[in-house]
Amino acid sequence: MNVIRFPNRQFISTVLLINIWIILSRIFVLNKLYASEIAYNITEALVNQGFENVRVAKHNNHIFASIENSLYRSNANDIANALDIISENSLSGIEFHLYALKHDIPKVLVIISRDNWVKIRQSNFNHHNIDDSLIVSYDLAYSWKYLKNIKPKNPHIFKSDLVLYPQIKLRNVYLRQLYEAQFNLAPAWEFSLWKGMKFTGQCVVPVFNEYKEYSNEGDFVRPGFLTISQSLRLPGPIFTKATIGNFNAHRFGGDLNILYPVLDGFLDVEFQTGITGKSWFSKNKWYTTSINTITWFLKTRYFAPIYNLRFDLSYGKYLYGDQGIRADLSRFFNETVIGFYAMQTSGELNGGFHFAIPIFPSNRGSPKIIRLQLPKYFDWEYNAGTEFTLGRYYETRPNENRYEHFSNPNFIKKQLLKLKSLTR
Repeated sequence: MNVIRFPNRQFISTVLLINIWIILSRIFVLNKLYASEIAYNITEALVNQGFENVRVAKHNNHIFASIENSLYRSNANDIANALDIISENSLSGIEFHLYALKHDIPKVLVIISRDNWVKIRQSNFNHHNIDDSLIVSYDLAYSWKYLKNIKPKNPHIFKSDLVLYPQIKLRNVYLRQLYEAQFNLAPAWEFSLWKGMKFTGQCVVPVFNEYKEYSNEGDFVRPGFLTISQSLRLPGPIFTKATIGNFNAHRFGGDLNILYPVLDGFLDVEFQTGITGKSWFSKNKWYTTSINTITWFLKTRYFAPIYNLRFDLSYGKYLYGDQGIRADLSRFFNETVIGFYAMQTSGELNGGFHFAIPIFPSNRGSPKIIRLQLPKYFDWEYNAGTEFTLGRYYETRPNENRYEHFSNPNFIKKQLLKLKSLTR
């Protein structure tokens, strides 16, 4: 008689565990493939839109991404555009961590769930009910570890911009003449060769000149900014930038800038120092002096988002040896900033106003090997005291203004909450 033997319990348990392991392994592989597919689709969509230094990773119910601001004048428009693309390629219940980069260095982190971002973009939605869910910060959160080792798609290096900067100078010092004027066109070639690096080479072409200084320098084609800068982000966060080359205000040499956000988005502390010499161009000759002038400034900056007001207070040593204090009050109106300043150096009072206004168009187009464009903003500062020596300083880049490099988290958050329509 044949006896039917059933498997013992140990054998059945082993078979069940093997099957469970196979099923879980398949689920894990499928989830990994699904996450990779989502990351790939978002990466392709961001690159096709023209974003640089794109990195995307999906982990559980989070999507982590990084982009470089290269399409729009405003950082907020670039961030909103990227969040729209990520939202279109993801499902409900996902949380986004988006890093906005500058020369491939993280500057600002934006955290928002997909569902809340969709609500924010609705024109009839009251953002006051949801603004706490939108986080904008200088911090590098845990999510950066998922991105930092990913090779960026559409990197910014080896691409360049040829920017046509207009230069306008007015001076009222003579009784016989209302204003002396000077107008130049100053194209600048700007590009990067590695992370954090930027080269600027500028040529100043005179169009109209009434300034009679430095052997009538203003009548000749001459070099403008010729600089190489290197930016780094240190733990803290601490943002640093070192620049060498030919600056404005007839100076050349080296400059170091260190920015430390003390209260995230509200108060910044900045230290700037430089060692320079005089530099001017006349009759096809470039004249320089010894590099022995040391300047330094300690600055604090406070931003009040409720009124879009920025307060700046600085103390330091200027180009001609005078030391003093300066206070600025600036008001932001969307992409325009207007401000006033007052200063006292070596016992003398001075002041004036400054502004930065956007230049058409708002969409700068996709980055290319060489992209021809106008600057994002036109800025100007009026010196009411027509002081030629006291309170003088230099700048290290042609696009130095109070809007273009202002990556304040609270300001960006307020702009994001105001953007209702699609930016694309």
